Formats: sequence, structure tokens, C-alpha cells
Amino acid sequence: MARASPPRRLGFLLALLTGLAVAVPPLAYYTVRARHYLDLDLETTGDPLMQGDSELGFAARPSSTTVRRHPRAGLAYVVHTDGRGARVPQPGLERPRPRVLALGCSYTWGHGVAADETYVERLGSRLGVDTANFAFAAYGTTQSLLLLRRHAELRPAVVVYGLMADQARRNVAACAPAYGPACLPSPRVDFDALGRPRLEPPDLAAFAFYERFAAAFFQGTSRLGPRQLWLAAEADLRQVLTRRPGVGTPETRRAALVFLLREIHGTARGLGAPLVVVHLPRLERDHAPEATPAVAQALEAVAAPDVHVVDLAPLVAAHYARPDAPLLRFDHDGHPNAAAHALFADALEPLLGRLL
Repeated sequence: MARASPPRRLGFLLALLTGLAVAVPPLAYYTVRARHYLDLDLETTGDPLMQGDSELGFAARPSSTTVRRHPRAGLAYVVHTDGRGARVPQPGLERPRPRVLALGCSYTWGHGVAADETYVERLGSRLGVDTANFAFAAYGTTQSLLLLRRHAELRPAVVVYGLMADQARRNVAACAPAYGPACLPSPRVDFDALGRPRLEPPDLAAFAFYERFAAAFFQGTSRLGPRQLWLAAEADLRQVLTRRPGVGTPETRRAALVFLLREIHGTARGLGAPLVVVHLPRLERDHAPEATPAVAQALEAVAAPDVHVVDLAPLVAAHYARPDAPLLRFDHDGHPNAAAHALFADALEPLLGRLL
């Protein structure tokens, strides 16, 4: 057999070295990126927590059970949903005629706590009525409005909306807060040339990538492999190629929140149900919990006889006025803990008792 000549061997070696020089840096870079995504503080087992939704962008998966763990934050909890996607305390539980319909984000949904520890379930248990908790993690006021319209046939006696400050920003953003770089698509409020608000639909195609990303990095015991490297690279490419609108200005965020609250009020009024808006403040011990200007102005704009605003900021401030008061949030996570949910239920029980 003829041996390769020295020039040919040298050419092959140079080509190999060139290929390695081109391939190794991005391979090393995306290995580091993928390891970072695998190290994010989220692990899920059981059913996927959410599914794509053409109106909402993403929604709780109906009739599902998911175990969600956040090892560094020290949180682990189980999420059960009913046939409509509402969070319930046990699998298979259906509540066809809820008297209280709750909307909001993770503060109301109950990130970190069992369903029966949320203020929504506590209120239902204390008042002896069925509730429907349609709040969900990362939701803005946009999804709350759309869900109320979607489930109007339930005709609840009272609509409760848990409002926290970050929802004003989410209402004008195309992507909701999410673990990792993938866009969790969200409907948003935009304004035409005359300043009139309108709802823009979510980019449902973005959820397909988020779903693949979550399955590779958060589902079960994920390990580093070619799939993770490819998705880390694809995430960067998507961020370069996709131009997303920003999160508006303080004025547009306030205007969007006013618009959405008025729409929620109008929908609830059409159902003959009073609206209870609960301001859920930050729960830091050394942080003043008052409402942001956008939230305060929006609450003033929606004032009406059948709108009841419960500002929990003074209650939180009074709690922390005691030097020995325990935290109302988790040690390594800012969400309300079980004690906070109990405090919220204490504040809301008299009002809901009258309204029901």
C-alpha cells in the first residue's frame, strides 16, 4: 500500500488542527452555558407543569400532577390541577360551582407551599365554600383578564385578583419571567397611534422552544449531552434573531394596568360578582411594602362601589414592626410562605364573608 506523502500528511494535519481550532471554542463555550442551565434552581418530575395556549401563551396543564423542587432555595411542593387547570389540593378534585374565583400570579397560586396552605384555599375552608384558583406562576394582569373571560360560565359570587407590582411590567412584555434564556411567551398590552390600548397575542412558536428547553434542563434528572449543547446554542441564536418589544415606560405600564383592571372589573360586573383586588406587597423585613406609583394610581382609577381594594402593605408593615416577628417569605426565596398566606387569609376573611 502506498504511504501518504509528507505534503499530504501535512495538509491533513493542518486541516485537522484548523477544524479543531474552529470547533473547540464554541464547543467549550456551550458546554459551560449548558452546565449553567443545568445548574438553575429548578427540577420537576411527573407531568409537565404547563402547556402552550394560543391566548395565554402558556397555561397550567389540566388534570396533572407535578412535583417541583428548588434545591438551593430549599423548596419542594406538589401541584395538582383540575380539568380546567385550576390548582387543587388533591388529584381528581373537581369543583363545578366555585363561589370564589381567584386570579393572579405565583403569590396567589402558591409557589413554594401546598395548595391547602394558599390564602385562596384557606378562605374557602374557613368560609365553607368552593374556590377556583386560576392564578399561575409568572402571569400578569393580561392572563388574569383572559382567564376570567374564559371561565365566565362558572359565574362565581366573588372574583379575587391578587396584584403585585411586577405585574405592571409583565403586562407590556412579550416574555414572562422564566428560568433560563427561553422566552415564555405572554400576551401584552400595546397602544395604537392614538394611545388606545389593545391586546397583542403571544408568540406561541416561542413556547415550543421553551417546552423543549424545559424538558432537557428541568425535567427529571437531566444530564449534559449533545441535546443540551444544541439547545444552549439555539437559545443564543434565537435571542439574536428575535427582536422583542421592551417593557414600556412607567406611563405605559400604568396605562396598561388601568386598562386591564377596568376590563376585569367590567367582566366581573357582567357576571354580577364584586371584584376584590388584593395588593400583595414585597415581604422583605427591611423594605417598605407600600404600593408602587403605578399600582397605587391604577387602584385609584378603578374605584367603584363593587370594587373592594385590600392593601396588605400596612398589615405586612405592622407584622414586621415587632422585632421578633418571623419572616413572611422563604429564607432563600421572596415568595409568601405559609405564615404569610395565613395572614392574608385573616385580612380577607371578614370582607369575603360579607360579600358571600
